[in-house]
Amino acid sequence: VTAYSNPFKDEIRFRIIPPVTGKAKIQLFDLQGRLLQEVFDENLIKGMPYDFNFPVRESMRVPMIYYFIQGEKRFRGKLIPGK
Repeated sequence: VTAYSNPFKDEIRFRIIPPVTGKAKIQLFDLQGRLLQEVFDENLIKGMPYDFNFPVRESMRVPMIYYFIQGEKRFRGKLIPGK
């Protein structure tokens, strides 16, 4: 999974190429580990690219960590707000 633009302003674009077929989630956390929002929860097919845009509310324009979770697979990345 990739997330851009990073630094972000009012939108984050996610691109997912799932490693397996099945239910997938993307969750956003603040740096203290609090869940801010689950932005994605769908079934995906292995290897099929999926793109979506997430509009970022003003109150969520803080440094965040995103987690992509699908079965036993888990990936994470950092998101930094722009000026």
